[in-house]
Amino acid sequence: MPPTLRAMVKIQRLTGMRPGEIFNMRVGDIDRNRGNGLWYYIPGSYKTGEFVGKIEFPLGKPEQELLAPYLIGKKSTAAVFSPRTAQAERYGGKRAIPVKYSEFYNRHSYRQAIEHAINKANKTLPDDQKIPMWTPYRLRNSAATATEEKIGLDEAQAQLGHKSANMTRRYSKAQLRIREKLARDRQKHNPFDDGLGGERAAG
Repeated sequence: MPPTLRAMVKIQRLTGMRPGEIFNMRVGDIDRNRGNGLWYYIPGSYKTGEFVGKIEFPLGKPEQELLAPYLIGKKSTAAVFSPRTAQAERYGGKRAIPVKYSEFYNRHSYRQAIEHAINKANKTLPDDQKIPMWTPYRLRNSAATATEEKIGLDEAQAQLGHKSANMTRRYSKAQLRIREKLARDRQKHNPFDDGLGGERAAG
């Protein structure tokens, strides 16, 4: 995967965000000024916003390190992760970027980019090591499963956010506190950490 796509996949797996919350992320949606060691991603719109208001995703050190290079020198309305940037990374700036590549990914282009990376990897792998095809939503499920197994069901539900209309606003603050704790703990439970202070190669 080019670095842009790799960062998207890692952040989605770490936080359990929906695909749309990753590819619609804008620079101005990231609050880096609360002084508590966390950043906060506040999407411009949210699936359950009508019922529980906007959700805040606390971002710990692993996510901050992945995001930081993509926030530099951009306007607040700019995409954090752009397919144009990914294409430039893929070809080392040696090819002109076709007009068809927009500034933002969408659910189709994000999924297709992942499929392309899997297919490319599988061309070099023996049959018994080929990577099964998966979609971005699997990352959300994987994050929730890992949190439930390591910490608990309530924490997994808080990580994903409320999904039903009968959940009320009075729960949102409690869930935010849980998400903040999960964000701080991700440095210890980072599935991409090789244990030596670095990260495993992804794709």
